[in-house]
Amino acid sequence: MSGLFAGLTGLDVIYYQDSYPEENKKSKTLNFLTDVGGPAANAAVTYSLLGGEAVLATCIGSDSTGRMIRDLLENRYGVRVLDFAEEGESACISSIIVNTATGSRTIFSGQHSYRCGKLLSREEICEAEFCFFDTNLPELCLRAVRDAHELGKQVILDCGSWKPHTAEFLKNADTAIASADCHPGSGEDFLTASRRYGVSDAAVTGGEAEIIWQKTGTDESGSIQPPRVRAVDTLGAGDVFHGAFCYYQKTGGSFAEALRAASETAAQSVLFRGAREGVLAAARDRAPHTEMTDRKTD
Repeated sequence: MSGLFAGLTGLDVIYYQDSYPEENKKSKTLNFLTDVGGPAANAAVTYSLLGGEAVLATCIGSDSTGRMIRDLLENRYGVRVLDFAEEGESACISSIIVNTATGSRTIFSGQHSYRCGKLLSREEICEAEFCFFDTNLPELCLRAVRDAHELGKQVILDCGSWKPHTAEFLKNADTAIASADCHPGSGEDFLTASRRYGVSDAAVTGGEAEIIWQKTGTDESGSIQPPRVRAVDTLGAGDVFHGAFCYYQKTGGSFAEALRAASETAAQSVLFRGAREGVLAAARDRAPHTEMTDRKTD
C-alpha cells in the first residue's frame, strides 16, 4: 500500500495556553511541543502510523531546521522523503497557540514560497499505488497531478480552501475532500463544482458537523455524523482525517465507510495533545484490521 503524498511540510512549534497575553506583554510557558506540520506531511505520517507505506514529495530545505524535519519524518515516523527544494532554501516554521479550555488553535503560519530544484518524475509517480495532493505547492504539484492522472493512478485531493489553481487539480482527480470553508466562488458549492470537473467521489467536512458525500454518475450520496468528543487539541485533525481516509480506503473500505473510519480516527486524535498519539490509539483499537463492508451511509 504505497502512497505518494505531495504538498506542504514545515516545523510546528505549539504552545498550550489558557489565555492570550495582552499586547506588548510576556506570557511564559513551559507547556509546548515541536513536531512536523503541514497538510501533506501530517497525512503521510498518519498513513504511515496506521500501517501504510508513505512517500512524501515536498519542499523542506537544507538548513538545520530542514534536516531536523527530515530526520523526524524518516526515522521517527517511517516516511520516505523526496525533497525538491532548491539548494539553499530554508524550512518553514509556524507557531501555534492551542486554547487549553476549548482545544481550538490559532496559527501563525511561517509558510513561504519555494524554488524547486527539480520536479517529480513519472517513474517516481509510477511507484505509488495512489497519489495524494494537498493542492499546495503548485510549482511542484500541478505537473505531477497531471502525470498521475495520465498514468492511471488514483488521485486523492485535500482541497482545503479554494485557490486559483484548485480547478486544475480537480480536473485530474478521482476523489476530492474539502472543508466547508472551501467555496469555488462561482455561485456553486464544492460538491457541484467537483461533479462539473468530473470528480468521481467528493465530500465536504465541517469539524463536528456532518460530512456530506456524493458519488458522481450514481444516485449514491449521504451524510455521516462524526463522533462528538471533548477536544483537547484540534491541531492537525483535518490532516489526520485525510491520511486516515487514504489508509482505510486502500484497506478495503468503500468511499463512505472510509470517510466514517477517518472521522473516528480524527476524533480520537483531538483527545490528545499533538497529532500522533490519537492516531496510534486508533491503530491499536482497530488491530487486527478486518475488511470493512461496502455499505451506503445515510
